[in-house]
Amino acid sequence: MVRLGKLRAKTIRYTLLLLSLAAIVSLNFVAAEMVDENIGKISITPLRNEIAIQPGSTYQDKIKVTNGSGSNIRITMSVEEFGVLNEQYDYIFEEDADLANWVNFSDSNIELKPGQFKEIDYRIGVPISAEPGGRYVSLFASSDIIENGAITTRQRVGSLLYITVQGDVTRDGRLLSLSSPWLVLDNSDWSVNIQNTGTTHFRSEYSVSVRDIFDNQINYSSNDKLILPSTIRLVAGKFSLPIWPGIYKIVYAVSLGDKPSYKNTIYFIYLPFWSWGLSGLIVVYRVLIKKRKMIKKL
Repeated sequence: MVRLGKLRAKTIRYTLLLLSLAAIVSLNFVAAEMVDENIGKISITPLRNEIAIQPGSTYQDKIKVTNGSGSNIRITMSVEEFGVLNEQYDYIFEEDADLANWVNFSDSNIELKPGQFKEIDYRIGVPISAEPGGRYVSLFASSDIIENGAITTRQRVGSLLYITVQGDVTRDGRLLSLSSPWLVLDNSDWSVNIQNTGTTHFRSEYSVSVRDIFDNQINYSSNDKLILPSTIRLVAGKFSLPIWPGIYKIVYAVSLGDKPSYKNTIYFIYLPFWSWGLSGLIVVYRVLIKKRKMIKKL
């Protein structure tokens, strides 16, 4: 009886400990949710802009910054040059770049109340000595959420500017590789690697058309991606699968800036898993029919 009482006491203590831990986790989760209400509430538009400017000239435009949180936000505007790290186009930003001196804001420090927005003018001045080609900067809005006089959260959103300094520029696109399946079960992934050896960016438009062997179009999709100079970009997707098993073809078309578009037709066999089961049933059925015929002959 004594051992049983001790066991019950230990069980009660462990239960209370677990309940306490659960309460702490629950409180932390609620607190995190309360903080998250103020995170991600600042927005900026447009998210990107493509601009062409002559050397020695200026360009003026505006961006809109909105406070979607429930607190006052102090916003600081800044400029950073950007590029990409890899073929997946993960961005990298550089502070204190000389290119940032090209951009000036009408107001670099503002304060927004909950739900308030403001349009901020900016001006890009291109030096007369600037060489033709692509330049890439991001206009950042950095926010401090102010509650009871204290800064509680810091956030940053950006608007990307794709600037072409006009002149003798090139958009030299090349398709380095195309990956497309010849046997499709349920995976319809495809990908291309596009290189730009030119001096400024271009927008590569691509399309994927799935057709039967009689050239009847079954599915079609298209999109476009920006390709920065001196980079290689991986573009990947999935094509829509046909309804029935069989032999089909995919027609790929990819624009490459100033170069002729790339076009290629690749055939593939579509054998979904359910067709395997159907084929198995047909084989079993034929075997049974043959056996019945043999039995009747006997």
